[in-house]
Amino acid sequence: MTIEKIAGEAKTTTGAAYSRRNFLKGVTAAGALAAFGLAGCAPKTTSEMAATGTAASNAADVNWDEETEVLVVGSGYAGLAAAYEAAKAGAAVRVIEKHKMAGGNSVYADGQIAVVGSAAQKAAGIEDSIETFMNDALTAGLNLNYKDKLQLVGEKSNEVFEWTVSEIGVEWAQDEATVAEGCSDFDPDTASSTTNVKTTRGVVLATGGYGKDVTFRSAQDPRLDETVGCTNFDGATAHGLRVALNAGAMGMQLDQIQCYPYTSPEEDSFGCAATWIEAESAYAPTIDPTTGKRFVNELTDRKRFCDAMFEVGTPLVQIGSVDNVPDWCAESLENALSAGEATGGVHGACRLGCNGTLDCLVNGRIAGQQVAALEPVA
Repeated sequence: MTIEKIAGEAKTTTGAAYSRRNFLKGVTAAGALAAFGLAGCAPKTTSEMAATGTAASNAADVNWDEETEVLVVGSGYAGLAAAYEAAKAGAAVRVIEKHKMAGGNSVYADGQIAVVGSAAQKAAGIEDSIETFMNDALTAGLNLNYKDKLQLVGEKSNEVFEWTVSEIGVEWAQDEATVAEGCSDFDPDTASSTTNVKTTRGVVLATGGYGKDVTFRSAQDPRLDETVGCTNFDGATAHGLRVALNAGAMGMQLDQIQCYPYTSPEEDSFGCAATWIEAESAYAPTIDPTTGKRFVNELTDRKRFCDAMFEVGTPLVQIGSVDNVPDWCAESLENALSAGEATGGVHGACRLGCNGTLDCLVNGRIAGQQVAALEPVA
């Protein structure tokens, strides 16, 4: 298993799954991305894609440069978990990453993970349950969560935690963490050439969120214009999502974008101020600077906190997104899976912080296992 870092080069590598809908085939040329219409579109038919030039109408129309069994798009938590499991199952795996370094937005993660029924809980006499886990997430998500997806994440939480320790060798601690410096983003619109990679089993989309893509995010939620900051790394753009939607994927909950209220305009990312502000928010009132009055219950969740800030016009920092290929699109997008922040349904209107890493690892592993088990296609 290798990770190809393509950022900053003149060539972009794109993935193509040979399937009934010719998923991700020949659609990442600059012109194809520029032609994409934002949000709320239904899956295109094969004839529509051929007419607009956004996808080849037949696999025979594509000149394949390379071939692999499984292509994973993105090298964050979800992508690497998928690649690991697919390779472990014996599949030939290729990971592509548009940045100069692997890790995606996951290198900025706090490192927190929610676990139900862990050994540490039992040792401390803490009673926990899947029901409690789900109730917390459903309350924050305004019950827009898909319960079966949420329950699966909770049920797999301790298993994936133990997997990180015993198999991957992760050492979990409560010390302060450091984050990697961001790199300049690679823009496929400026690519001088493309490489068509044929996959004989399938593609896993783990492209992450699009917090840094002002045009795309503001099309989903007009409040999130250029005046709203973002703690994501520079590569958190909609390049991969646009390709998927152009190929016929149906976006889900694209407008349910995670916002974060505990940041400082003096910091360009999730830094020391955010950690301090979040820790102190429960002990002091949050004041509207124009009126001097408290305007929100500081113990509420991120979404309600941020919605109140929007109402009073106070800046906040936007950090995530949810968008995916729903289960009911599976028939039209054969051999295509997605995991991590590139997917929707698990978190609904608001993602609880500790559930982000958990979601990426649980569903990344499942996507890798499932794509490796797919029957090869010609």
